[in-house]
Amino acid sequence: MRPTGTVLLATILAMASCTKRQEALPYVDKPQEADSAALNVAVLPTLGCLPVYYAQRTGMFDSAGVSVRLWRYQAQMDVDTSVLRGHVQIAASDPFRAIRMQSDSLHISPLMAINEPLSLVALKGKRVRQMRQMKEKTVAVCRLSCSDYWCQRMAADTGLDLSTIYRPQINDIYLRADMLRNGLLDAAMLPEPYATWAAAEGNKRIRRTGDKSICNTLWIVSQREKGRSAHEAQARVFAHVYEEAARRMTAAVQADTIRKILTSEYRLPPLLADTMRIPETPRPRAITREEIDKAAEWLRGQNRLPKNFNTDEFLLQQIK
Repeated sequence: MRPTGTVLLATILAMASCTKRQEALPYVDKPQEADSAALNVAVLPTLGCLPVYYAQRTGMFDSAGVSVRLWRYQAQMDVDTSVLRGHVQIAASDPFRAIRMQSDSLHISPLMAINEPLSLVALKGKRVRQMRQMKEKTVAVCRLSCSDYWCQRMAADTGLDLSTIYRPQINDIYLRADMLRNGLLDAAMLPEPYATWAAAEGNKRIRRTGDKSICNTLWIVSQREKGRSAHEAQARVFAHVYEEAARRMTAAVQADTIRKILTSEYRLPPLLADTMRIPETPRPRAITREEIDKAAEWLRGQNRLPKNFNTDEFLLQQIK
């Protein structure tokens, strides 16, 4: 590794470690008003969670007769921790992380798959136009997640040796985007709306996931007991409200509400939130056997999943 690369990587790791404590502390709706009947939902600042923020802000969950408390996180690993500790019953995840949480003491049921786009965005000023030019460059990802999977797949598709890319793990999504915008990374795998934000500032969107062979957001329901989830009825209402919220958000009259969500929940600059065009939230669907098998195969290739993991059992637990 070149000396400059060593210094840069050390800086990245130092910044990531300094934010570790902050990442692990979520903001929860009305923490003093504990409601045992409330549905606790873990969300991230991504496009796939935007309908949930919208539904909560506009009272759609209350109108549907379900009380929802949002646990707001910046990093997927903190969502996973919240699920594992039983803080939430529904969470935004992805196929790779969801199937790894499945165990004898924790049962995960897929609820909705979302074809949310991810983008590889390179720092402006770098002479990089294609993935194959990323040799000896830093590409920030969240390890063992959809961003890691797509980074590896993009490298393989262009014949780039993965070992020649420096892939620091920056779990905090906002931090990952901010480090790219401030020139501390050569590139990053970013979800929306951060990929659009970075591109609006002159950074280069090298590639965007368009392949629908595997979803990048998977909403899951977790419980300790095997069998039908005690929250299954609430989860179905949640999914129905989510789909209706995604439909309503497309109306021009909702632009002001979306703008407020982008500035308060996603921390986008007000001027950018006023003018940016983010992709329409994809409609939810059921996850397929092909997606689960593909995620399991990739994880086995990373030595992160037992060979005898039963994908059939995971798929059969899907709530429809």
